[in-house]
This record gives sequence, structure tokens and C-alpha cells, in this order.
Amino acid sequence: MSPIVVDDLAIFHLDGPNTGSVVAFDLATGRIQWRWDGDGPAYASPVLATVEGSRQLVMLTDRNLIGLDVRNGQRLWNIEFIPSGMNYNAATPIVDGSVIYFAGAGRGSRAIRLEKNGDSFSVKDLWNNPDLAPQFNSPVLLNGRLFGLSQRGNLYCLDAATGKTLWVDENRYSGFGAILGSPRALFVMTERSGLIVFAPDSDTFQSLATFQVSSGPVYATPVIAGNRIYIKDAETLTLWQLPQP
Repeated sequence: MSPIVVDDLAIFHLDGPNTGSVVAFDLATGRIQWRWDGDGPAYASPVLATVEGSRQLVMLTDRNLIGLDVRNGQRLWNIEFIPSGMNYNAATPIVDGSVIYFAGAGRGSRAIRLEKNGDSFSVKDLWNNPDLAPQFNSPVLLNGRLFGLSQRGNLYCLDAATGKTLWVDENRYSGFGAILGSPRALFVMTERSGLIVFAPDSDTFQSLATFQVSSGPVYATPVIAGNRIYIKDAETLTLWQLPQP
């Protein structure tokens, strides 16, 4: 997982599966401001959210999805989300208002809504799609749709309101990847199949272009800056430039 900086705090999830702690350090001094000891870290990274006036960290841990109060590390709510077999909690959750989307290989994709009751929160299940979920990548929410790369290596698209599967690409790439982009086009950096550009508003998978950008596997997330794309493989960092529209 990656740390997150919130105000004057640097927040990390440290240690191993049986002794994990979320620790908030003062940026100026390094002193510990708070810690939460409840579960080990996962591959997924925390997300800062404000739900009904409550600023909180939404994060997947080794075995749970939790919300922590940014001020003091108090756990506000919790959902058990235990991996099975060789699966992991690796997809960073997506927060859209009071709705949270999360997923895990072997368990599918889910959506919940947080509801505040006085000083506490309750969790309402919205939908569960058991068929599609990522392994080592995080989905993207765009224009009411969720796009991901499944544990079987297929690109997929779900309706964010209902969880219904809208399409699945029949090509198989790899469970490793990163999806980035804009309303005009989405980019997926696959492990070995290159950089794939596809349309986000089509009712079926519509590939716009494929670029072979590395001779070896790519695991790092590309960086898009304007019409430039920086891609890092095991040996090199390369800069690619897209033509201006």
C-alpha cells in the first residue's frame, strides 16, 4: 500500500498480517499522533473521504474494509472482507459521496452506502456482482460505469448503479495492470500486451489503439501529463507523446 498525507499528518499502514497498525505521524516532527491496531496491511491504498461531514480514511486492510476518523484514528465502521486462497485485498476502494465501491478477486465487486446515525455509521449493501473483480489493479469510476481488469485478465465494465455487467472483453491479458484516462478515452497498461486505448462510452468493448511500449513486463502505473505518457518497466523509463486532437 501507499501512505497518504492529510493536513499535517503522514499516515502509514505498517507491519504484518497479525500485528498491523495504521499510524499517523506529524509531518514536522515525526511524532506519532495516533495509531489504530486492528488488522494487517493490504496492497490497496487508503482514500480520504468526507461522508456527512465526517472526514475519514476508507481503506482495505488484510481482512476488512474500514473507515477511520482522520482526527484520532477511531474506527467508525467495518465490513469483513476476507481473501481466500491466493487472492488479496489489492484494489484501492472508490468513494463517490456516501457510496463506496470495493472489490477482491474470488469475491466479486460490491457497492455500499454509509449512513450516519447520530455519532455512528451504519452500512447499507447496494449490490454485489460475484463474477468480476480485479486482482492486482484498481478499477476506475467514470460516467456511472466501473472499469476494471479481472482476475482472469479480461477488461470489464459494470453499471455503477446496479452492478450489472455491461461488457467483458474476450481478450485475455493479465491480472496485473493499471487503468487511467478521461471521458474521451481510457488507457490500460497491461503487464505484457502493451498500452491499450479503449472507448469508455461504448456498449461493448471498443479498442481504439494498442501500442507496444516495452520489450519487457510493466508493473508500474504510467503517468499521464497532458499528451505525454511516462512508462516505467524493469529497466527503463520512457516518454511517449500522443498526437494533439
